[in-house]
Amino acid sequence: MPKTLHIGLVSVVFDFKPEGICTGRLARALLGAGYQVSLIVSSKARVQQPEIYTGVHILPSGLREPRWVFNLLACLRREIPSNFYTWTRHVKSIVFFQHIPDVIYARAWPHASLVAGYELAKKHHIPLILHFSDPFPPTDLPHPQKQLMLGLQKMVDAADALTFTNEQTIAYQQRFLAFDHEKAYVIPHVTMQPRCFGPTSQAGMMAYIGTARENIGQVDELVEGFAKYCAEHDTAELHFVGSDKNYVNRLQGKAQAGSILFHEYLQDVTPMMEQADVLVLVDPNVEYPIVSATKLLEYLGTDRKILGITPQGSPSDDLLRQFPESCIAINDYNAEKVAEGILAIFHLKPDASVYTHRHGVLETYLPGSVAARFDTIFRNILTTSP
Repeated sequence: MPKTLHIGLVSVVFDFKPEGICTGRLARALLGAGYQVSLIVSSKARVQQPEIYTGVHILPSGLREPRWVFNLLACLRREIPSNFYTWTRHVKSIVFFQHIPDVIYARAWPHASLVAGYELAKKHHIPLILHFSDPFPPTDLPHPQKQLMLGLQKMVDAADALTFTNEQTIAYQQRFLAFDHEKAYVIPHVTMQPRCFGPTSQAGMMAYIGTARENIGQVDELVEGFAKYCAEHDTAELHFVGSDKNYVNRLQGKAQAGSILFHEYLQDVTPMMEQADVLVLVDPNVEYPIVSATKLLEYLGTDRKILGITPQGSPSDDLLRQFPESCIAINDYNAEKVAEGILAIFHLKPDASVYTHRHGVLETYLPGSVAARFDTIFRNILTTSP
């Protein structure tokens, strides 16, 4: 293996939106472990500190519609279609600033990152690693798109290794894509160093941090359960941070006046976490709950109690149940159970030792630990690749 391995990291939305933010954290973890990293991103990316990377290639994202035209072009050119078709074609023309990467690591979602990484690795005859964070096909897609799945299978066949955020995602993908488990690796999301705020300044304050929108509808049960709880306990507040304002306004009508509050998007949510008594997570209630919520890792890295509404057996459920002294997991999406969960979380009185234990478990998600997992992957693929 080269003394200083050079990784070409492909991500359409690097440092932007959930997957792009996760990829940005991983990139900086790899840099911290001594790797060289070149970025191949789109104009939609928001690259922080570009000077720390070996190279930064920002290519125009281009038009995305009409989608059927780009899919037709891809078929006529015998290419794999993608949801950023013109961007993937731009990627083929890249001239690397210093030297060609030793390996290409393409991370989805969107799956255009996979297509671009596949084309780049094929052009330069270098090993390819593909990362699947969200499920493919999406769990809410009733009928997998044949063209999409054929393209994904072609890329999976060509890849030297595949990475996933958890074992549940590997099992899900093997229902739709054929690959040997031996070339699949778990690379969890990177989280930051744990931090303790001390006693909360607002007892009874619950904070939901992140996106909640009308078309998702995932927090209605939370609000209905909160309203039921407030009918007998009028000192609690539920704060939404960074969600859709119109949606939150509608939700406010379901609870007593003044108990649900809205905050605009905050670049730094630390002060809100510090004020809160309880941090709230709501996972989508889907048939295959396999997505690992980065928000939960950030919550666990604090000294705040956590209430999670999540399907049974989900990654969030598994994590929350490791810490019964400071966390409550609710698997039933109904107001009665949510109200019971809120009552139970406010009754918990964890001490400092509880959070010390919780933070210790998070060691495997810290930058150094996650980056170290790549040593095995890189050694395996670079010793077997021609």
